[in-house]
Amino acid sequence: MVTKDRSNSQPPTNLGGRPLALNSEHIAVLHEIVSDHAQASLVEIAGELERRCGLHVCDATIRRALRAERIVRLKAKRRVSPTADKGPKR
Repeated sequence: MVTKDRSNSQPPTNLGGRPLALNSEHIAVLHEIVSDHAQASLVEIAGELERRCGLHVCDATIRRALRAERIVRLKAKRRVSPTADKGPKR
């Protein structure tokens, strides 16, 4: 039986698997985009990231990166329709 020494506080550098799609430069640009356009959708943010960096990533990758960096976007305000105030039609 082999046990691993857990005294090393640093995580291993290569855990295998697929490399990350966004590096620290991309995260910095992503932070700028979200601070400039706080109510933009994930698709709009992905388009802007592609325009600025030339990197095409899906919206799920951007969502994960924003959550990992604890960047919070503002939700778009909902429009109130004029018929919503009237109540039910019955």
